[in-house]
Amino acid sequence: MLVAVAAAMGGWVIATAGSASTERVRAYGADVVLDYHEPNWQSEVQHLTGGVRVAVNAVRGAAESVIPVIVDGGRVATITGDPPTSVRHIQVRNMYVSPNGSDLEQVAKGFVQRGLTIPVTSVYSLLEAGDALSQVVSGGSVGGVVIDPRR
Repeated sequence: MLVAVAAAMGGWVIATAGSASTERVRAYGADVVLDYHEPNWQSEVQHLTGGVRVAVNAVRGAAESVIPVIVDGGRVATITGDPPTSVRHIQVRNMYVSPNGSDLEQVAKGFVQRGLTIPVTSVYSLLEAGDALSQVVSGGSVGGVVIDPRR
């Protein structure tokens, strides 16, 4: 979703993803998709840009890895609760995501208008919500994890 929103806002988007997700992330609007398993992905970002002014992270434990590609005085935002230490006057923000139905509806409409989908990894009942959360927190899901209260 971060890629789609950034692209819709007119950003030139460099995203990292596993090789199995490259085409899907490109379809969301990424201009460049680099495999984060490759040890030189940061060097590739530097080669393409000379350093980025803004980076966004949504993977727990990975925010620190974007610091080397950010220019002095740049900005990084993370939603993971483990923000890296600020260096080189880089502004670091740990963002808290709060549910907002109307904002989510607008993002969803944009996905539909662009013909995009989010693959669903698994569907849980409300009674299985703890298992769903465990799956998400462990990083074991490649797509969306759905809690269906009708199940």
